[in-house]
Amino acid sequence: MSEPSGWATPEAPREDDPARGAREATPAVPPPTGWGPPTGWGPPPGAGSTPPPPGYGPPPSSYGPPPPGYGPPPSGYGPPPGYGPPQAGFGQPPGYPPMPGWGPPARPKPGIVPLRPLLFSEIFDGGFQAMRTNPRTMIGISAIVLAVTAVLAIPVQAGLQAWLGSSLADLDSEDLSSTRASSAALESSLGASVAALPGALLTQLAVVVLSALLVVAVFSAVYGRKTSPGELWRQVRGRVPAVIGLALLTWLLVTVVTSLAVAVFAVPAVLLFLSDQPGLGVVFVLLAVAAAIVVGLVQSVYLSLAAPAMLVERVGPVRALRRSWSLVRGSFWRTLGILLVAYVVRAVGSLIITVPINLISTVVDSLLDNPLHAHFWPNLVSATLTAVGGTASGAVLNPWWSAIIALVYVDVRMRREGLDLELIQASGVQEPGR
Repeated sequence: MSEPSGWATPEAPREDDPARGAREATPAVPPPTGWGPPTGWGPPPGAGSTPPPPGYGPPPSSYGPPPPGYGPPPSGYGPPPGYGPPQAGFGQPPGYPPMPGWGPPARPKPGIVPLRPLLFSEIFDGGFQAMRTNPRTMIGISAIVLAVTAVLAIPVQAGLQAWLGSSLADLDSEDLSSTRASSAALESSLGASVAALPGALLTQLAVVVLSALLVVAVFSAVYGRKTSPGELWRQVRGRVPAVIGLALLTWLLVTVVTSLAVAVFAVPAVLLFLSDQPGLGVVFVLLAVAAAIVVGLVQSVYLSLAAPAMLVERVGPVRALRRSWSLVRGSFWRTLGILLVAYVVRAVGSLIITVPINLISTVVDSLLDNPLHAHFWPNLVSATLTAVGGTASGAVLNPWWSAIIALVYVDVRMRREGLDLELIQASGVQEPGR
């Protein structure tokens, strides 16, 4: 029988092989035809250094070199570039800036707030930072303006109180009954409020103008620029008439719209009272009060950003009101929440400062025997004390309120218009990771 192609004759057994007898006793069975390694296959790499097992001979001459493409990888292959040994622990992926903790994305902070959409707490902290970093402008100008206003208003208030109080004193001397005395005390309080009204209107106008003008200083402080009092006056003195016009236009608009909303419920209330239906009349009165509060509050929020829009964007009063309305639209509840909290803080701070001084003023009136405010000089002393309290509280709280308004304006524009990118360019700082 002929051997199949590709098979070699086994090597002759050695004399000392213990399995020689068993192999000789066992008849040889030829392998099936066609069995064997494929033609052209060679030994695996490194096989030449290991001797073949017993019973196998050298490979047939038909084994040749491996087909093209087999063998060791080309010399140009190596480990992928840029990969090194694994580091212990987990780290940031390559190309990403470090993130030390959870929170908003890192942005530069050249001024009082970071140049990105602001958190609720950052707006309030930014208001205090605006006063702390630039007290001469923020607090100094406020104190000067309020002091000048008080000096102008105090003599008028003292004179009106003396005139109203003297007429009440004459009536009280004619009627000594306890009822008349109580009525005279109430009328005296009302007279004092009426006498303080001109000074209060003048002070309110000064506060509105001052708050609007301080917005410019706060806006500059956002990108790290400190504005001196003289520089601020040079920037805004040409806009003072526009600021006064904006204040009057805002007051007129809010008053007219709120009055129309109240009239919708007040007119039916009057008709119901006239038709002997007081129950429904009371309901409509309550609805009128609710309408006045809601409509007035909504308008105040929507128009709250008119002053910064007018001064920063250099537009007129009417355009500023429209601009404020468009900016707040879509951010109404957030703006309302911020302004309500700021208003409460401002009111509480004002009470903390003014209530003790007002109590001292009341004691002075008692000591000077001026319960009905019928004498000019005691009125002048008490009005001066009251003005000192108002000036002290306003010099701190009014700039803070202005800063809150300005930062709300900046925050809304950063969220909706990308103002943060413009401020980064204006400040000349680089974003982290760039």
